[in-house]
Amino acid sequence: MANYHFVYKDVEGASTQWDDIQRKLGNLPPKPPAFKSPSFTPAEDEDSKHKDKAWIDDRTEEQLEDLEDDPDLDDDRFLQEYRLTKEHMQAVCKVVTKSSEDVKQSIRRARQKALDTMKKAGSSFPKDDAKRLEKEVDELTKKFIKSAEDMCKAKEKEIAAG
Repeated sequence: MANYHFVYKDVEGASTQWDDIQRKLGNLPPKPPAFKSPSFTPAEDEDSKHKDKAWIDDRTEEQLEDLEDDPDLDDDRFLQEYRLTKEHMQAVCKVVTKSSEDVKQSIRRARQKALDTMKKAGSSFPKDDAKRLEKEVDELTKKFIKSAEDMCKAKEKEIAAG
């Protein structure tokens, strides 16, 4: 004789329409949730953590330079920011130096313009006054050029200090 009491079994978690209807009517217990294995999350290791700005700020320049040369260092993402910052500081220093040179050239052009004006009006000034004015212009030129150089050096120190 044939077995008329066959029970259909499908993939775990799957059910037939008949089973769904029977659950709805309360004839079968509620369907258990499908099994899910918990996801794997490894414990964080101090060396594998991402190095952020606070970590960089805690290091001295020598330590950062040593890390930059370390061949065993796998994760050098944090060094990129250090390198960019260092390169950025150098670029800003170049801009400050260029600006200082421009200011000094402007001062020299003003000196030349003043001397040319004095030469054009040379006949209306006594020679003693012309020499005195020329000396004053030279002194002012030196004073302002020195001031521009001092400001440039102070700004470069400020940038280097961070």
